[in-house]
Amino acid sequence: MTLHTFTHKRKVGLADETGRVHAAPTYDRIEPLVDGRRAFYQNYKHGFLDEHGYPVIPGELSWAQTFALGWAVASTTGGLYGLLGPDGAWGLAPNYAALRPVSETLAIARPLGASTWGLLEIASEAWHIAPTWSAVHVAAGRMAVKVGRKFAGIDFDGEELVPASTRSLLQPNADGTWIAQEKRNGPFHRLSATGEVLQRYGEGIEVRPFHGPRAAAKRDDLWGLIDVSGHWAVEPISSGWLEVLEGEPIRIWVNKRYGYVLPDEGLVIPATFVSAGTFIDGHTIADLQVIDRSGTVVATINPTGTPVVLPPPLPPKGRAARALVASFRPRTTFHGHPDVAGQIRALPDPDIVAVLHAWYTAGMPWILLGDWDLWTTTYGAQLEAALREGRSVLPFGHGAYNDPINLRFPRGRLEIGIDSNPDDTRPRKFSSLESFTDAMVVDALKALEAPWPLPVWLLTWVEAGGVSGVAELALAEHTQRVAKSGGAHGEEAAAWLAEHRPPTTGSGEPSMTFEPCEAPVAFPDAPAEVHALLNAGGHKHYLHGARWVAVSNRGIRFADDKGKRRVASLSWVEGSGPAVVLLGEVALVAGKYEAMRVTLPTGKKDKLFERPFGELGHLCPIPAGTAFVAVPTTDDSVARCVRVYDLSGQPQRDIPTPNMRFVNEAIPLWGALVAFVHTSGVVVVDVAQASVVALHDQGIAEASCVGERFTIRAWGGKLLELR
Repeated sequence: MTLHTFTHKRKVGLADETGRVHAAPTYDRIEPLVDGRRAFYQNYKHGFLDEHGYPVIPGELSWAQTFALGWAVASTTGGLYGLLGPDGAWGLAPNYAALRPVSETLAIARPLGASTWGLLEIASEAWHIAPTWSAVHVAAGRMAVKVGRKFAGIDFDGEELVPASTRSLLQPNADGTWIAQEKRNGPFHRLSATGEVLQRYGEGIEVRPFHGPRAAAKRDDLWGLIDVSGHWAVEPISSGWLEVLEGEPIRIWVNKRYGYVLPDEGLVIPATFVSAGTFIDGHTIADLQVIDRSGTVVATINPTGTPVVLPPPLPPKGRAARALVASFRPRTTFHGHPDVAGQIRALPDPDIVAVLHAWYTAGMPWILLGDWDLWTTTYGAQLEAALREGRSVLPFGHGAYNDPINLRFPRGRLEIGIDSNPDDTRPRKFSSLESFTDAMVVDALKALEAPWPLPVWLLTWVEAGGVSGVAELALAEHTQRVAKSGGAHGEEAAAWLAEHRPPTTGSGEPSMTFEPCEAPVAFPDAPAEVHALLNAGGHKHYLHGARWVAVSNRGIRFADDKGKRRVASLSWVEGSGPAVVLLGEVALVAGKYEAMRVTLPTGKKDKLFERPFGELGHLCPIPAGTAFVAVPTTDDSVARCVRVYDLSGQPQRDIPTPNMRFVNEAIPLWGALVAFVHTSGVVVVDVAQASVVALHDQGIAEASCVGERFTIRAWGGKLLELR
């Protein structure tokens, strides 16, 4: 059955030609059905529906286009685009500045940081034609490409179809011909397949590519339809774009109202509608009325009615949501109110939808996690009432001191708020189920009456994969303390720890250790004239040969061969500033998420790459200068690996590490060694060997490396050196 979009109170839904609502009007935009998928935009995010209106690719994308040729251009982070398949899997990872599929196997693409386009093989990501075009237009297996000031027509193998010529515009038509404009503001021409002029169109007429016998054309700021001979099939009447449809009335926009025209017949349905869709299979919906090709109303939409089919929630993705859903047993017969189920499905966070759907269909059971009591009978009834009434704040349970837990969705994003907590009276907010449930586990560990054995609920939660990050680290630290205490409980805790926390430092034990030392390493004192020249009271001063380099939170300062002060600036970097590696006459400098190569004698600066903000933290060059490393960021601020990037910013591999909570500094040491300082200790990684070579499991006050000496100072003042 064909579904049409309709609009109610500025929200969009789907209904059939009988007027039955299939998807409630909760979307900001729904695009036409292509390749069995409809792109939608909702709560500042993009996703896809199937032909029935069910969400099949969650609304988690920052940008997405309608499917074409089996692919949809999409992005998870603004500014980087990839190709998404109908199943939601990436055919091309979002690593390109611009992208568009031109066949099932090829796409035109513009690399990140480049200004030219090329033709890319989707499967291998190899360039079929290297990026050299400043502009490209594609249709029917042919491309109009611009190099310099010249446009040429070529096929997908680069064979020339239309000779290169200085033109303002060249675009392919669907029938093998071309549309061209020789000069800006000049007349448009229709060219043959090889570039000969077939038709000249009048002055002041802007002609778009032909899709069949007609093309959209504009004259005096109004759009109409023109045929290949230049005859106006629809006189310029619409102030909005005309979509070329065969055999269907075409939507126009006149005096802020929608109407419909037919080629060579003119206006067939007057422009009286505030909202209207395009005709599909002889019907459309305009102002909540289903109309046929003659404009006759055949059905009326009730936008507030319950949709015919409520889409099942998507499987949860987060570990906490998966564990919670698995803990509920759905009943075979569900007697809940359909409006409540509908309100649950309308919530913007898919994991919360999955959890609340499982909770409601299981008969509103309750669950106890530590000191937090979720969905007891009383709170379950309150939550059901809040959902039924469509409230913006949903009660989610209560804590140890009857502190309310509430769900909110400001700007479509999940927020779990607790009015206070067991430690003090300050409120807390969480942006994911993971961080919320981890906090419950940590709070429960603090409040245990006996340190061992662990509570049954916590063991069950661990087995279900419900804890990670902060909670996993807190659990490991708690168990380590019990294990070190000795006795029967200590032996049990040690055995449990060995089973649940296998070593993650690569093969074998760490090959280096931190040993006591007498004095820390010290950076050389820069003379007063160096301070005056560089005008920088930086965190560190390096003496590199005869050249001084000062490091601060903004980048580096140095003097070139002419004695002139030079500055290489990056985004603000907390702590001790950016990581710097000095190699001969070159410095590699890494900021929070960007990398730069600086030629010291001349002061020339070359940006190597820039990764999306929030994707990684504490970017650092390795001392050998052959790669960069970083810690991928997470919602719970716990790093579980080190990611290696090549000099162009492409990820190469991950090196597993013990959990590092709140990494605050990355320090290049020597060779391929990099040290990561976090709140609970230090991890030293050998990038070449892809392994952890040294660990320190207590927080430190400071760390410094000069030459091949790396020292750390514990909070009590004890000095240790890596050996």
